[in-house]
Amino acid sequence: IIGTKKPNRNIYIDEINCFILEYNIKNQMPSNNGDAIIIYTSGTTNKQKGVVLTEESISNNVFSVSKYLDLSSDDSSPIFTSTCYAYSISMVLTHAYVGASILPIPDRLMFPVEILDAISKYKLTGLSSTPTALNILLQTKHDDNLNFDSLRYIMTGGQPFSQELYNQLNSKFS
Repeated sequence: IIGTKKPNRNIYIDEINCFILEYNIKNQMPSNNGDAIIIYTSGTTNKQKGVVLTEESISNNVFSVSKYLDLSSDDSSPIFTSTCYAYSISMVLTHAYVGASILPIPDRLMFPVEILDAISKYKLTGLSSTPTALNILLQTKHDDNLNFDSLRYIMTGGQPFSQELYNQLNSKFS
């Protein structure tokens, strides 16, 4: 809901676990030059809400994350988070910017062993997710022959990240 207005209609797209909300925006909320998209926060630290991201903020994120992770066209990562959130948008755009690959995991976290299998099978170089999802991956029983040596980085955000979780990830994936 933007302000107090309800959408004219909403459409659920099951394949990507996403709602498209249709508003008569012109009558509800003026946009500023440079506004790019509205993403919806999950409400982790507060109430769920729509947030406007500008072209400049998206560009800054893409440049900063690409540089920080030293992403290149040799990199590849699974994507299993909803594409309605900024985290996934950032991941897609940073990888596209450098020509890196993304492997969509259609079942998301429903079958976390598929994510671990994909990292090993396709020698993926990155893993990006929330601490909750990373903890689920750590607790997932899997074939002991899986090899995670290809992982170059693990990036997390969107929730508090504990030292204990860091230590567990470092132990499993180093």
